[in-house]
Amino acid sequence: MKKLMVVLTMFWPLLGQSQILVQGPGTSPKEFENYLSLNPRVQSFQNFTIVEMQNQPAQEQKLFVLADLPPSDIQAGLETVEQINRKTALSSLSLQFLKDLLGRWLAVTPQSKFTKNSVTQLSCKVNFLLGENAASSECPLEQMDLKELRIRNSWANTLMVESVVYPLEDNRRLLLISSARYHFTLLSNTHKPVSFYGTYAELRAQHLTSTGLVSGTCESFQADIENMTVLNQGSVFWGPQCLRRLQEGQDSDLSERSWIQRNKAWLYPTAALLIGGGIYAMKDKKLVIDTSSFK
Repeated sequence: MKKLMVVLTMFWPLLGQSQILVQGPGTSPKEFENYLSLNPRVQSFQNFTIVEMQNQPAQEQKLFVLADLPPSDIQAGLETVEQINRKTALSSLSLQFLKDLLGRWLAVTPQSKFTKNSVTQLSCKVNFLLGENAASSECPLEQMDLKELRIRNSWANTLMVESVVYPLEDNRRLLLISSARYHFTLLSNTHKPVSFYGTYAELRAQHLTSTGLVSGTCESFQADIENMTVLNQGSVFWGPQCLRRLQEGQDSDLSERSWIQRNKAWLYPTAALLIGGGIYAMKDKKLVIDTSSFK
C-alpha cells in the first residue's frame, strides 16, 4: 500500500493535466475551435506553447542573480542578459524583473557612455513590451506590420515578441525599438514553432519556414514532435468524429532514444542508484537459475 501511495504521489500531477490538441493538416480551423470551446479541459497546442514560454523558472533564476551585481559589473550583467535572451524568449516574470533591475542600473553613476546607452536601449525594449510606451529620443521606434508578416508566413496565426502575444489576424502595427534585438516566435496549431533572435529589420530579411506537427490522415499519420509532455498528453484533431493519440503516430524506438538523450542527466544516476540498491539488497541472497526455462 505504501508503494502504491508513492507511485500515486509521483504521477498525481499528470492525472489532473489537460489534454493538448494539435490540429491535423487539411482540417477545418472552425471545427477545431468549436471542439475546444465545447471541451474546456482541452487546450490547443498553441496555447500550451504560449504558457510554457511565459513561465520559465530556470531562466528567471539565472536573471535573479543579477540583482546582487556591483555597479562595476553592469556591463557583464548586460552580456548575461543577452546570452539568456538569445537562447530563450524572456518570460513574463523576467520582463517585470528586468524592468526594476534596469531602472536601478540607470540610476548608477558614473558609468561609461556605452554601458549607459546599452542599459537605456534594453530598458526601452522592456518597457514597451510591458505597455509603458514612454516616447524617448534615446530609443528610436519603427512600426512592425503584422499583416505583412502573416502574408509571408501563411501557416502562422500568432506572433510572440518575447512572451507577449499578438494575434496576426489583428492586422495591427506594433511599435518596436529599431536597434533592439527581440526573440520573435511564430506559432500555430498545425506547425512547429519558429523562432528568430534579432532586430525587426533582420527578421524581415529572413525567409522563415516550418514543418507540420503531424502528417497523413486519421487512418494513418506520423507525428514529428519531441516534447514529451505534448506526446504524453496530446491528441490530433482530424474532425469531430476522429481524435487520435499523438503517441500512435510516433516511432516508439526513436521516441525512447530521444527521451533518454534529453533526460540522461538524471536518468543515468537514478538507474545506477536503483541497480546499486538492488545489488545491496541481494548481497546475502542465494541466486538460483532454472535452466529448464530456456529450453
